Amino acid sequence: MTSKIFYPFDIQHIDYERYSYTVDFARQTNSEVTFFTVLPENSSEQENNIPHLYLSRHYGYYQSFHNRWQRMDDFKKKRVFKEGALRLELKKILQTEQYDLLIPNSSECEQIINEFYTKAHIISHSLTTQLFNFIIKDSIIK
Repeated sequence: MTSKIFYPFDIQHIDYERYSYTVDFARQTNSEVTFFTVLPENSSEQENNIPHLYLSRHYGYYQSFHNRWQRMDDFKKKRVFKEGALRLELKKILQTEQYDLLIPNSSECEQIINEFYTKAHIISHSLTTQLFNFIIKDSIIK
């Protein structure tokens, strides 16, 4: 069974390293990543492209600085973009979906998740880099 990673992100918060470590982890563990964010209600077509551009920019960083543009099999991923308020939409998806690992890219996303769960499998924003360095670079998952 494939593990499921939930990566809620705020398009105002750039975090190339967290994204890169998430992709590395997903590739090495054959996990599926769900990238989730919200857009303002009644967004224009141009505004609807912003999350795609955000993820493309992060993927470009990953390829440039982590993968050195080497050919790779695509990792399993889903993109879920909802219109509405972050707090409400994030809680809705957490009520309907089960994830093995939650990796928020911002302290706001982390706070909402912590309010939703009493005990969550969440990697706090400040600990992510240390944990991924340990998991990936020290090869405990190989």
